[in-house]
Amino acid sequence: MINILQIIALISVGAVVAILGGLFGAFIMFRGSRAVPGERFIGGIPDGQVFSIPDVEEEPERNPAQERVMARLGQFMGQFGGGK
Repeated sequence: MINILQIIALISVGAVVAILGGLFGAFIMFRGSRAVPGERFIGGIPDGQVFSIPDVEEEPERNPAQERVMARLGQFMGQFGGGK
């Protein structure tokens, strides 16, 4: 049968696990809010440049196949009132 000491021990273990979980969650939030782009979770800032995609300022050229597809799509959407 379970006695009072075992109940207190189980409650204490649950409290310790809850406190450790809260501290771990706080650590995750702290690391996430203070991170810089390219920083690893535990290892710090990597060597070299961080990969980034440059902004495209001009629209790429369309080839004739794309123009035909866009024309047919316009006709198709026009049947449903989507081309208006």
